[in-house]
Amino acid sequence: MNEIKVLWLDDESEVMLSNEDWRAQFEEEGIVLYAEKYAEQLVERLKENPELWDLVLLDAIGYKKEGAGLNKAGLSYAIQQVQKVAALSNVNLPIFIYTGQDSLFEDDEFIDSYSDVPIYRKGWTGTEKLIEDIKKLASTREDRAIMDMYPKVFAAID
Repeated sequence: MNEIKVLWLDDESEVMLSNEDWRAQFEEEGIVLYAEKYAEQLVERLKENPELWDLVLLDAIGYKKEGAGLNKAGLSYAIQQVQKVAALSNVNLPIFIYTGQDSLFEDDEFIDSYSDVPIYRKGWTGTEKLIEDIKKLASTREDRAIMDMYPKVFAAID
């Protein structure tokens, strides 16, 4: 199976990636996380090659840019910009939110604001569900289905 490439925005990504058990959950399922700390960096990386990414994963609380405060501004900016890049590039760029902010799950305004974006809770159960849904999403892509059917052909092309 081909790698599932996830562009990930999280102010604590270095800490999370250093947790071998957590990281292994993704790696064992063929999911590779490419992390950015600032929303502006994520958008620039996305613009370089929008077709490369299977999914954009966003933390609910983060930084819009270096030197900015830690808040929800990074999330709203990232979502707007990802949608803009997707539209201009004519690619499907699904967005998921993955947060450890338990209070947001009780915040009706937050839930309503992002009702069209799946939201996952950091922690064992939430991470398992996130991984399951990433795999389901990736399996629905036509190009991925073809690559999975003929991996040797695509390996030779690479």
